[in-house]
Amino acid sequence: MQRRFAGCAAVLVFGFAAGGANAAEVKVRAPDGCVDASQLAEQVGVVLGRPLASVADVDFTVDIEPAPRQGWKLRLTAVGKHDGGQTVPAGSRELTARTCPELADAAAVAIAMSVRALKPDDNPEAKPPPPPSPPAAEASHPAEAVIVVAPAGAPARADHRIGVGLTAMALADEGALPGAGIGVELGGVLRISSFRIVARGALFASQEKRLASGSGGEFTLGFGTLLACLQRELGRPTLFGCSGFELGRLSGEGVGVSQPRLGSTTWEALTVEVGVAVPLSGPVAAVARGGAAAPLQRPEFVIGPTDRVHRAASLDGRFALGLEYFF
Repeated sequence: MQRRFAGCAAVLVFGFAAGGANAAEVKVRAPDGCVDASQLAEQVGVVLGRPLASVADVDFTVDIEPAPRQGWKLRLTAVGKHDGGQTVPAGSRELTARTCPELADAAAVAIAMSVRALKPDDNPEAKPPPPPSPPAAEASHPAEAVIVVAPAGAPARADHRIGVGLTAMALADEGALPGAGIGVELGGVLRISSFRIVARGALFASQEKRLASGSGGEFTLGFGTLLACLQRELGRPTLFGCSGFELGRLSGEGVGVSQPRLGSTTWEALTVEVGVAVPLSGPVAAVARGGAAAPLQRPEFVIGPTDRVHRAASLDGRFALGLEYFF
């Protein structure tokens, strides 16, 4: 977990001197304003019952970064040291929480519990009697230290959380209007485990179409959509597929005629789509999706009894690109 945060990550390093080269050291890598190294040291000392600087032969690394759809993620790594500075394999633990301060508190508790598990002989309140000295002929080899990072409360799985979000998209359509349509879309998302319920509204820029005679019409389209979706997280990106129903209004007004009239009809369509959401920073993600809509009716817009100006296609292609934000 060595990624940097664009424009905001800082590396905070705080060493705890303990009168010897092997004194415990804690390295903190987190965004600016997330964790204060000195305060973290004080928290560890309070939980441990003595300054962390009094502990030797073990180092800790705390990495904190934003975790999309989870809040914040922490990775705590403990590394033991033999005499001479040699290290032994590390133990680590990953935790998530809604805020960075919560993860800082969890890191303090986890460091203290790891020290107690690693060096029970250093605890003055629970120091056991010394074991009998082994015979001189049976010199033992030094045992490797075991680093244990105790959990500070297991977080709930992210895919079971309920989330509420907002979306803002640029939308393109081919088929509903006389030419390729460009519009905007705003919506809301309710996420429950691996399901999504989406409600949104779209409005397209008006388009004009003229016949060879010079007469024609100007057309506008707006609709609301309700969809049910399945989603699956594949590492950082989230894939989703949706189906739903559109309900709105398709209008046309005559142009280039002596007596222009406004006609409109209900827009009803079944729609399907697939998309991907890629986290950008914290709760913000970039979203791209594509799909199609099948109108349930396709009325004609005509001038006079026979001059047809426009009729929606039997299948409309859709593409959208924008952002989503989850609270």
